[in-house]
Amino acid sequence: MWTPDRFLNDRSSATPHFKSLLGALHILEIENPLGCIMVNTQLVKTHKEIAINVPAAFTLNDDGVKDYLVPLLPGFKKVKYLRV
Repeated sequence: MWTPDRFLNDRSSATPHFKSLLGALHILEIENPLGCIMVNTQLVKTHKEIAINVPAAFTLNDDGVKDYLVPLLPGFKKVKYLRV
């Protein structure tokens, strides 16, 4: 169970969705079949402004230079998907 469960869509889910503009520290408690409780924490950070930098041009000629449209997101590790 996640605590606090505020802003989470399902506090019993292993991968709940967090919906808030404010960050929060959440504690996760998991009990195994033998009754042992494991505790972990997850710090959720939010950004009020997101800067997305996209190159002005790209080529699809497979020469190894600007062959892909890749957004640059300062402060983010990965992008799940990009829709143009």
